[in-house]
Amino acid sequence: MNIDTNVFWEIIIGITTGVYAGFIVSRMARFSALTGEALRLVRGIDFIYGDVAQEAVTLLKIEEALAQFTLISSDFYSRGHRKAGDNLNIIGQEFGEVTATRPLTKEFMSRYVDWQRRVRTHPANLWAIFKPWLRIGEL
Repeated sequence: MNIDTNVFWEIIIGITTGVYAGFIVSRMARFSALTGEALRLVRGIDFIYGDVAQEAVTLLKIEEALAQFTLISSDFYSRGHRKAGDNLNIIGQEFGEVTATRPLTKEFMSRYVDWQRRVRTHPANLWAIFKPWLRIGEL
């Protein structure tokens, strides 16, 4: 092999690994963005125990978050992050349980903290992040 062939193959390998690394970073960034969006929705729920006027606002925010959670979880599913999508759907079901009980109880605060923790810590599917191929519209 001469030097021109070596340089050619080094360039091809460098470009290929760079593109693959870009896919990984893009997939991880999208997962983080979806997680951040879900966390913002949970944090946007205001709650003051015993405040009837604030309770109506809280219930409205929960309904808005629930509608958005459906979209975010479907995005997680389409990108291969089944556990993260399931986690959001379970939290959404808990939103429904909370809105069914009125007035809101002190238990709401502990659930609120738990929802934030669960959204922050739901796992990414590493295979979906590191798989070597790309689907149309994935990035």
